[in-house]
Amino acid sequence: MKIRTAGTATASVLLLAGMSAAFAPAPAGADAVDCAYTVSLPKAVTVKQAVVGLTATLAATSTTGADCTAEFDVATHLVHGTDDEMFDWGESNPTTDTETLYAIEVVPGTYTTAAGTCYATSADFTDTYTCTVADTSTVIKFSSATRLTLKRTKKAPRDVAFTVRSTRFSEFGAANQAARVSIQRYSAGEWHTIHTAKTDAKTGAYTWIHKYPTKAKYRAVSATTAAAWASTSRTTTQ
Repeated sequence: MKIRTAGTATASVLLLAGMSAAFAPAPAGADAVDCAYTVSLPKAVTVKQAVVGLTATLAATSTTGADCTAEFDVATHLVHGTDDEMFDWGESNPTTDTETLYAIEVVPGTYTTAAGTCYATSADFTDTYTCTVADTSTVIKFSSATRLTLKRTKKAPRDVAFTVRSTRFSEFGAANQAARVSIQRYSAGEWHTIHTAKTDAKTGAYTWIHKYPTKAKYRAVSATTAAAWASTSRTTTQ
């Protein structure tokens, strides 16, 4: 469930506040908790299309013998910047919940769960269990693409112009980005970095001219940025 507007977010907060008496986790320092719920998310999420599904899994443990999945409801928000995703588990989906990420709304960076609520009872509703929801996090960024083109200059045939372009995914098409790039040459069975630089934020490009008299294999690697994951170009021979 996505929190899209300020009005909706306010309504959700008020709703959660009204239900706090029934759904509030046990306070710190209390006796042994009947049900401890743990949310798991991928360590890293790549957004490379307009709509991406993000699945969170739920696990329950108990040191008191409580059946934590008989009758229960667990909810938590996954938040970063202006983006807010809400996951919810219950008897109909006791272990997984999938929410939709829209590329246009993603705020690249570390998303952390917060405002977790839980409610659990025995199957016959005679016992109400104390419970907690552990916080977790994931890093969500866009995919990137790196392109390397090589061209020997006419004036100096031994000079090779290396042009690297780095872009990241955008719902409106590839977006140029400033990224730290490494130009690599393959020799003796390994890739060796021969030059590093930063691409221009507006054009996403960087050009370097160097002398290499013999043919060899080259590639370029864009490092991870604040908005996008790292990527490697195709191998080019020149």
